[in-house]
Amino acid sequence: MLWAHLQTIFSFHAYHRLAQATRWQVIGFVVYLGMLSLLVSFWASGAMIRKNLPIFLKNFPQVTFEKGILTNPQKPIFARIPGGDFKLAFDATRTTPPTTEELVNQNILFFVSANTLYTPGANGVQTHPLPSTFSFTTTQNFLTRHQSLLTSYLVAGAALAALFLIPLVFMFDFCLALLIGMFFRLLTQRCVSYRTLSLWAIFLQGPLAILWYVRLWHNIPLFLLAQIILCIIYIQQIFNLIPEGNSCA
Repeated sequence: MLWAHLQTIFSFHAYHRLAQATRWQVIGFVVYLGMLSLLVSFWASGAMIRKNLPIFLKNFPQVTFEKGILTNPQKPIFARIPGGDFKLAFDATRTTPPTTEELVNQNILFFVSANTLYTPGANGVQTHPLPSTFSFTTTQNFLTRHQSLLTSYLVAGAALAALFLIPLVFMFDFCLALLIGMFFRLLTQRCVSYRTLSLWAIFLQGPLAILWYVRLWHNIPLFLLAQIILCIIYIQQIFNLIPEGNSCA
């Protein structure tokens, strides 16, 4: 499967051979790419967490929990996550839950009130009662002592999130590649079956995955535009290799 992946990146001719792939070969490629993406995302998120967590903890505000109750601060304070606009919010005096718009507009990943943690979700604001075992103050000494434990939890959470994110990324990229393939089929009037277009879209996950891996380490402005351009380049070259006589006209 590694050889097939390399072919999808460096050879436009390979797509015409891969269009004859069996069902099990296609399934094998998807499983291979999914496992590779999970490994890369785990590696990238772990590196990012280990790099940014010390900075985040160094600037983390002092908050106090007593038996599952946030007692301090008595006014809203925020802990910003390095490298982005997202932040965590704490307010012991808050008596009403935040709205989804408030969390999204202010880029708040979670909001902690007196005894409840609020997070944005697909179905509105999600509420999570604070455990009664929460009794601590986030002093620098406390955070330093628990840094390794926090790192482990965050890395595990990132891996779990990747399990849900990667299929969504693949589905989006597949739909994007298939739509562009259908556009070129209409534009060139070449008789390419929808099965072939679907297989090309599946194997185009090879170069699209590499682009996504690069983005995990380096910011790519207008990433969606970069994906579209990559798909157009590959699909145009694939269609250019179809014999001229193969026309639907």
